[in-house]
Amino acid sequence: MPLLAICLLLEDRLGKAFTVHGDITRGQIKAAIKWANGVLEDPISFPCAMDNTKLLDRLQVFVPIECLLESFLKISYCAHDETMYRFLQERFTEEELTDYWAKRFSYCEPGTQGSGRFFAEYFNMTDDLTLLTKICVSKYTPEKFAHELASARVFEQEKNTDNPIATLSHDSDRETPETIETTIGKMIAMLGGGFPYNSAVKRYIPINQGIRDIALAFKDIGEASSDFEALLRNAIEEAKQKNRQISEDLDIFDEFSNLIYEQNEQTDIFDPEDLVFYELSNTIKLNIKINLKGIREFVDAHIEESKQNYLKYYADEESSDKQLVRMAVLVKKCTRLLPKSIWDMFEQRVDDDEFFFTLLGLHMLKSDTLPIAHYVKGLLYNPILFEQVLLSNDVDWLS
Repeated sequence: MPLLAICLLLEDRLGKAFTVHGDITRGQIKAAIKWANGVLEDPISFPCAMDNTKLLDRLQVFVPIECLLESFLKISYCAHDETMYRFLQERFTEEELTDYWAKRFSYCEPGTQGSGRFFAEYFNMTDDLTLLTKICVSKYTPEKFAHELASARVFEQEKNTDNPIATLSHDSDRETPETIETTIGKMIAMLGGGFPYNSAVKRYIPINQGIRDIALAFKDIGEASSDFEALLRNAIEEAKQKNRQISEDLDIFDEFSNLIYEQNEQTDIFDPEDLVFYELSNTIKLNIKINLKGIREFVDAHIEESKQNYLKYYADEESSDKQLVRMAVLVKKCTRLLPKSIWDMFEQRVDDDEFFFTLLGLHMLKSDTLPIAHYVKGLLYNPILFEQVLLSNDVDWLS
């Protein structure tokens, strides 16, 4: 959030010299600006990517006309819907819009996720089947085109159009990032390890109207289309069972994603990286508690070993300057950068055997791999967490 706020501040102050772009949403931008304006004396405003007119006017200054439309749609944080398409029709010629869609389509192969996303993007903005037909028949056979239209489900009036495995869109109002579980689930699904990509689009076009528009397009380009209606109706029938299964699978995944999201919204610490911010009043996600309990059990099992190893090499040296020797051992053991406040705390408590040998026991844990590294970092950075997890006699809260 602070990093995004800094970027938005730079765009606001530097104007045309800077643009914020990345894996972020409108909701996150709004939240970051609200946070920043609670700190700044001179508030910042929303970036140009959230205003189509401002964004296009800025891009026209330096972006070549042949890639202006593509650049604009890639950067804009406004919804790619019918309102967007009406704006594009006002600012671009019919030829430029046709060239854009033809270029987008040139990267698509029948039956792939890329093809599904193309049809979804197209139908989100327009229902012009005549233009779509002219673009597609240059690459797809009538059979393949009919199959793609059936997969898009544009001729189905009632359908499940939610797509929980799609990436979070820029125009979303969601303020928080997606959970690790949801992200991994999407990766597995999109790689083919789970259910197929949901290519259902929200738009509905009556089948008879669609067939007429497609027939007109075939006539304009001189293609035979006498049997296309039969091809399309057959493809729709064949896709119905598959679509039902996809909808059922997506409902299950969506339910799981919503459950994870709700749990995270009700939990203060839902990611190991957040352990550095832990406070006594915070709630911790169950799987993180389980892992902290496992670390506690490991440390308890290795405290005596850490003590014996230490005394074997340093017992004699301790007699001269116990605190200095123990601090030197910690410096040697610690391979990560810690704040000065933490080192000050170590120095104050290093004479306490329970604290010191617990700390050495923690260092016996192999912590150079994720996510264990995040847990160890949280314990070392946060004295409250260290005390409660590793030194407290009350560990019931970890269950």
